[in-house]
Amino acid sequence: MLGDGLDSTWILQRLCERYEHPAEVAAYTEQVTEGLRPEEEAALARWLPTPCRVLDLGCGAGREAFVLAERGYQVVAADISQAMVEKTRQLAMERGLELAVVWMEDPLYIPAPTAAFDGVLGLAQLLSQIPRRRGRVALLKEVCRVLVTTGVFIGTVADRQAASDLCGDEGIAELSPLERAVGWEEGDIWVWQPSAAKLDTALYFHLHTPGEISWELRQAGLRLRELRMANELAAHPSTDAYRYRFIVVGKRHKEISRENRGNS
Repeated sequence: MLGDGLDSTWILQRLCERYEHPAEVAAYTEQVTEGLRPEEEAALARWLPTPCRVLDLGCGAGREAFVLAERGYQVVAADISQAMVEKTRQLAMERGLELAVVWMEDPLYIPAPTAAFDGVLGLAQLLSQIPRRRGRVALLKEVCRVLVTTGVFIGTVADRQAASDLCGDEGIAELSPLERAVGWEEGDIWVWQPSAAKLDTALYFHLHTPGEISWELRQAGLRLRELRMANELAAHPSTDAYRYRFIVVGKRHKEISRENRGNS
C-alpha cells in the first residue's frame, strides 16, 4: 500500500516490473528514432566528445546507446529490465550495430569489471528512481568502481526546486509529513505517468537539491565537477528540460590516490 513506509526492496521490484511491461517497452521503443535530445547532445559534446568506452546505465530500448555506437563509441548498454535488454539487442541487430547489452539482475550492482569505462551515462533521471540515500550511494559507488581514474559520469537528476510545479499536477502525489515520518525522505514523490505508457502503476521518484547531490557523490568517492540545468545547455531543449539537472562527476583525489597505490 502506498505510503506505509519505504521498503526499498519493494520499490526496486516495482521499478523492475514497470519496465518489464510490454506497454513500457513499446513506449521506449518509440523513442529510439528520436535519438539524443538537444540538451543531451550538448552535454556529450561538452563532456564526452571523443569516442571511448562508455556504459549506458538504464539504456531502455537503446535510444542513447545506438547514437553512441554509430559515432564510434565502444558501448555497453545495461538495464534492470530483461524485456528492455532483449528489445535493445533486437534493434541493435536490425541496425547492424556492434554493442554489448547486459541485464542488471541487481539494480544496485553493475555487472562489469573494475575500471572498465572512460564514461558512464545515467540519463533520464536514473538516480532519481533509486530509493533512499543509501541506495543511491550504493549505485554511485558502483559507478566509481567501473570508471577509470580519469573517467567521467554524466547523469541527470530531478531537481526539487525546478520541479516543484509538479506537486499537485495530475499524475503526481507529494507524500504527506506522516508518510515521510515512517521512512520517506524529503523530496520523495510518486509519479503515475513517467512515460507515454498509460499504466496504472505509480513509480517512486526523488527530487534532489544541489546539496543532496554533492553529499551522495562524496559518500561514493566521487566529486562534482559541474552542475547545470538541462535548459541551460541547448538553445531549444526538451519541453521538460527545466525540471532536471545534469551532473558531471569524476573520482575524488583520495580515491585516485588509493588506486595509484594499489597499482604501484
